[in-house]
Amino acid sequence: MITVYGGWPTRSFRVLWLLEEMGVPYALHAVDIRSRGADSEFQAINPAGFLPALGRRRRHGLIGRHHGIPDRALRPHRAGAYP
Repeated sequence: MITVYGGWPTRSFRVLWLLEEMGVPYALHAVDIRSRGADSEFQAINPAGFLPALGRRRRHGLIGRHHGIPDRALRPHRAGAYP
């Protein structure tokens, strides 16, 4: 399962929109941008505090740049989706 770490006013909506449109299951972990340093779960996987971030629980990987998130999120789901 993919976990999206994000909140307003970040670009996390773009990631959520993409996952919804593709039908990819995900969990949203809302992070308050003003107090993200106080969120111990978020800080444990992303000490730099970039939002949005994408985590995969089974691989413990993390992507912290919104440009790379769509490619990584869709990699296992995109067979035949587009040429």
